[in-house]
Amino acid sequence: MIVITIKGNNATFQLEGYNEVINKKSLVLSSGPNKIILYEKNQKESKFTITKSNNKLILTSDLLNKITGEVETYKLEKN
Repeated sequence: MIVITIKGNNATFQLEGYNEVINKKSLVLSSGPNKIILYEKNQKESKFTITKSNNKLILTSDLLNKITGEVETYKLEKN
């Protein structure tokens, strides 16, 4: 499960896997009505992009691509 919490310019990214839980502190690089770009606090090249299209939230992430070894997009649900 992926959990992203955004408060102001700070964000927390949490990936809960079968064997481990990964937590990353992130910062907001840019935000607009349909797109938010976050980057890992200590690694600016590690980005998370959330886009809104047709009332759906889609996540793409360099970090997730490295972890899974695949280039994927993920549908998010807002709580």
